[in-house]
Order: sequence, then structure tokens, then C-alpha cells
Amino acid sequence: MHKTRTLGSLKSIFPPIHPPLPLSGRESQKLLNVLTSSFRAQLDEEHGTLNKKDLVDLPTRPAVKYLPSTPERTPSRPTDRHLGAILNNPLFNDAALKSESSSGADPKEVFMRAVAKGLMTISRAHGFLLRVLQDIRKSSAISFEDGMREYGAGLLVVRWLRASGQEREFRFIKKQNFTTDLLRFMVAEGLDELVWTWFRRLQDASFSDPTTARILLRSFISVKCESSELDGAYSAVLEVEKQLRLTSDPAAKKLLLSTWSIVAHKTISDSWRNKIHNVALFESFCALGTSLNYPVANARAHLDLYHPDKPSAEAALRQLYKPKLWHYAIPSQIDKWVQSGAGPELPHLIKQINNLGLDTVQHLIKHGQTSTAEALLEHIRVQLEAQERYLPIGLSVLSKQGLKDVDQQHSFVGVPSSTV
Repeated sequence: MHKTRTLGSLKSIFPPIHPPLPLSGRESQKLLNVLTSSFRAQLDEEHGTLNKKDLVDLPTRPAVKYLPSTPERTPSRPTDRHLGAILNNPLFNDAALKSESSSGADPKEVFMRAVAKGLMTISRAHGFLLRVLQDIRKSSAISFEDGMREYGAGLLVVRWLRASGQEREFRFIKKQNFTTDLLRFMVAEGLDELVWTWFRRLQDASFSDPTTARILLRSFISVKCESSELDGAYSAVLEVEKQLRLTSDPAAKKLLLSTWSIVAHKTISDSWRNKIHNVALFESFCALGTSLNYPVANARAHLDLYHPDKPSAEAALRQLYKPKLWHYAIPSQIDKWVQSGAGPELPHLIKQINNLGLDTVQHLIKHGQTSTAEALLEHIRVQLEAQERYLPIGLSVLSKQGLKDVDQQHSFVGVPSSTV
């Protein structure tokens, strides 16, 4: 009699019940990364690692073709929401892959195919944004901002950053060119609140990264200044003050001073084309500059020349007649400039005073205050001659020539001189 075979000896006869998934090394790593980032995000939301108020939901149904058109439904169970987050992840989106048979000329399709294949990088995402910007410039869009908003490239990139886990670490922000172009789209698409969420997280004590926070904020403010309507820029600076109000860190005040100065310079230098619709907002911005005191005193006085309802030269005249401006501030700047061996670029303070003086004279002449303008011209001439030993020949000639030009234009009407 033969012994009965044990069950274990039959393993070689039958195929495995669960054969291994046919995944390559790259696909396996992609699956692991997606599961990990999605699981972390779900844990953060369910258990409070991140403050719920700091989690900004991206629009779940943007105007993009790769998303399914099924009705929206928010699952109530945490496990269902977690599974939904995985299935909706753009890294698992097969629709983009199926569109390969269609024309590959659309940058959106190329972007989604690269995301689905795990080939997307920051450099390639930046290339995608630049290509879209180029296409919008060539298109018949009513305005550049409308074209960016309709295309939705910023939201596509943000969704990829979130899905790939890069939004958690913010290393991408240090790629400043990429960050600036991404913010252009985000501003056009109305994603400002997400930018403020990023800024709050970068300022948070548990994540504190002042360098990255500074890059993000300065880039955001600069993008806001690209519009001919500066109301958005004024609102952004006032929001910065609100966000930093409770901190005693000196670096915070320096950051606020920097962002305020960016917008003030834009207001002054492009005053001939800027539109200020909200007077109260402009006045609040100016009042903030007054509270910052000495570092921005010249710019603050300059802004009053361009008040949309009540332009005034009073603050500028007070500033230009201050003795310490001519006897301390300017000589000190010139000494530092000469000692540093700087090139032909004039010190910022000298250019600022030069423009303030010339624009004030032009304002006075334009408003019929000729005698006050002549007195100011004479005062500036006297101060320049008194500082002759400090002033390099080129600077002295430049300033005097500027005054001479203004002196010959008592009927001046036109573009202001503040173009530097």
C-alpha cells in the first residue's frame, strides 16, 4: 500500500491562487509613494497633525478634461474618503494615458501623461507653465489673466504637488522662477487662500522656515504688482501685517517692510498707468507705511503725490527740507558707496531723493504753485553744492541736469520722472 501524499506536496501541481502583480520597479515605487502620501494626508486630516483650518480644499471639479464627469459625492466614512483620495490621485489617472491616440500638441495632455507615468518633475512642470504662457500670448484671449484662469494650469500643477507629497515640504518654493510662474497662474485662478495657507505653515513654530517664507511672500507680492490695478497688492500687504502682527521676531518686521516697499515703489514708478479704485484701501496701505516710520519715510511722502483724490506735496516738502537728510543720510550713503567700490549704479537712497525732489517740483508746477517750486529748486541746488565734496562728478551732473530740465518745464504736464 502506498502512502497518501500530504497536502504540501501538491503545491507544485497547482498555480498560486494570488499571482504577483506585474509591476516594474518604477511602478512599484510610484504605487508606494502614492499610498504613503495619501495615507499621511488622511491621517493628518482625521487625527489633527495639521490644523484643520490650515487645510485648503482645492476645487474638486476644475475645468480640466482629464477628470471624470460623474456627480460629486462626499463619503462619510474615513476609509471611504481615504480610498477615494487614492483613486482620484492624478498619478493613477488612466484617462490621460488613453488620450495618447489624440493630438499630443495640447500641453495639458502632455502634462497629464507625464504625471500618470511618474515622469513629472519640477523642471518639467515649469516647462509646462512656460509653454501655456507662450500659447496664451499667441491666442485671442480677451486678457492675459482671463487666458490663464480659463486654462487652469496652476491648479493642475498644485494638484500634482499635493498628490506627490511635495506640498508638505515646500522645497519647490526655492526654485524661484518656477514659484513666480506658478503664482501667476494661482493668482489668476483665485487660489490666493492656498498661498496664505502655505505662508502660515512656513511661519509655524513646528515648521519654521523663514527663508522659504520670504521667497514665497516676496514672489507673491511681486506677482500682485504686475497688474495695472494695485488694489490686490495693497490688500496683500495689509494681510501680511495681519499675519505677522502677533510675532515679536525682528525678521518679521523686516519682511513686512520689504513687501510694503515693493508695492510702494510700484505705485510711484508706474503712477502714470496704475489704477487705484479703492481709496480707503490705498489710505490704509499708506497708514501702514507711516507706522513703519523712518526706513520708508521718503517713499511714504512720495505716495501722497499720487493720492487718487487728494494729491498733496506737504509730506514731500517736509521730508526734503529736513537738515539730516542732506547733512547725514546722503553723505553717509555716498561714503559707503565709494568705499565698497560699487559700479555706476547709484545708491538707492540717492535715486530715491532725486526722484522725490524732481516729482515734487513737477507736482507743484502742475498745480500752479510756481513760487513754492522755485524755492524748492533753489534749496536742492544749495544742498547739492554743499555736498559737492561727497558727490562723484557723474552724480552731481546727473542731479543738477535733472533740476535744470525741470526748471525749463514750468508748463509740465505728462509722465512723472520716477522711472528708476
